Amino acid sequence: MGRNSASVDQTASGGASLAWLLHPVDTGIFLREYWDQRPLFIDRGNSRYHDSLPGLAEVDGLLSTGVYSADRLDGRLMQTGPDGAVSRRAFSITAEGRLDLHDVYEAYDSGYTVILNRIESRSAVLGALCRRLEEDLNHRVGANLYLTPAGTQGANPHIDSHDVLLVQIHGSKTWRVSAESIKRNRAGADPGQRIELGEHDEWTLVEGDALYIPHGFVHAGVTHDTSSLHITFGFNVLTWADLLTETLDRIASSSEELQRPLPLGHLGKPIDENTVTMLQNQLISALTKEELRAAQLSLGSKLLARHTSSTGHFPSLDAVAALDLETRVGRGFEGPHRFRVAEERLTCEFPGNFVTVPASLAPALRYALSRPTFRVGELPGGLSERQRIDFIARLIRDGLLAVFESERG
Repeated sequence: MGRNSASVDQTASGGASLAWLLHPVDTGIFLREYWDQRPLFIDRGNSRYHDSLPGLAEVDGLLSTGVYSADRLDGRLMQTGPDGAVSRRAFSITAEGRLDLHDVYEAYDSGYTVILNRIESRSAVLGALCRRLEEDLNHRVGANLYLTPAGTQGANPHIDSHDVLLVQIHGSKTWRVSAESIKRNRAGADPGQRIELGEHDEWTLVEGDALYIPHGFVHAGVTHDTSSLHITFGFNVLTWADLLTETLDRIASSSEELQRPLPLGHLGKPIDENTVTMLQNQLISALTKEELRAAQLSLGSKLLARHTSSTGHFPSLDAVAALDLETRVGRGFEGPHRFRVAEERLTCEFPGNFVTVPASLAPALRYALSRPTFRVGELPGGLSERQRIDFIARLIRDGLLAVFESERG
C-alpha cells in the first residue's frame, strides 16, 4: 500500500518547512541575523518553486469553501486610491451563508484586492505547512491569501503586530519596507491607516521569490503590469508577556485570597498599601520556576490544540485490518508533539489528540516517533507479534501513526 495523503507534498516540505520556505538562505543564519530583527528578501530565480502551493486557478475554490458568518470575518475586499483613500468591504454573503463569488469577480475587476484569511483551514497543503512551521518554531502560524489586480494597491503603508513571510505565487509585486522598525511592541496599525514610510528599501517579488518582514516595519505593496497573488505566512509569536499572563492566571485560579471579591464600592476607593503588599507577596511567593514551567506547558497544550491531526487518514484506517509485521508505518500528523510523564504513564500530545500508555509501553511509543518510518516488527519493548500489531493499530486509530506501505505489497 502507498503512503497516504496525510503529509504535504514532499516538494513543499523538504523535510523541514521553514528550511524550504527560506531556501537558499540557511535557517540558522535566518534565526540569528533576521528573525525579529530585519527584513530578508529571497531572490530564488525559480518561478516554479511554489508550484505545490495553491495557485491562481485555485483561488475560486478556496473562496467558495466554507460557510461565512458575521462573527468570523475570513475575508474582505480592499482598494486604495491614488489619493490614499481606502475603500474596503466584507464579502457579500447569500442567505444560505455562501459567498457571492460573482460579486467578488466584479469587485476584483474594478480594482479591489481579494483578501482571504486563515486559508490553512481550507487547504490541506497549507494546513500541513503551517503545522510544520509551528513544529519548527513553537509559535502560532497562519496563512492569508492576497490577490491584487494589475496596477493597483491594496493597503496603505502600514505595520503588522506579527512577523510575516510573503511568498509570491503569481505575477509580481513591488514592496517598499521602512529601513527601521518604528515600534517594538506588538500592537499593529489598521491597514487603512496612513503611515509615512520615510527612508525605505524596495524589492520586486516575482514568482518563486519570498520576503520576510518582522513586526514593526512599515510596508506597502503595489502591482504593475500584471496581477499578483501572494500568500502571507503570519508568525503570531508567544511572548514573555503571554507566559507571565498564563502564569498569573494559574496562580489566581488556585489562590483563595485572590479569588475573594473586591470591596463593595471599590471603584470610588483607592487601593491601600496593605492590599498592595498582600498582592505583591502572593505573586512573589507563587511566581516560581515550577509555576513558570507549568504555564509554559499550558501554552504548549493550547498550541497543540489549534489544529486537527492530519488529512488523508482514512486509507490508513482501512489498512488496519491487514496489518502484519512487514507493514511500514510512520508519523501520521504534521506539527509539533511532546511527551509528558506522570504517575508512571507516558502521554504524547500532538495536534488534535493525545495518547497515554503505561510505563511498560513507553519505549515503544517513543520509538514510534523517533524515525520517519519503520516496520511493525521492528517495534521494541519485548512485545509479542500480536501485541506489536495491536499497539500499532491503536496508534493508527488515534491518528498518531499512518500506514506507508507493506513490504510485501
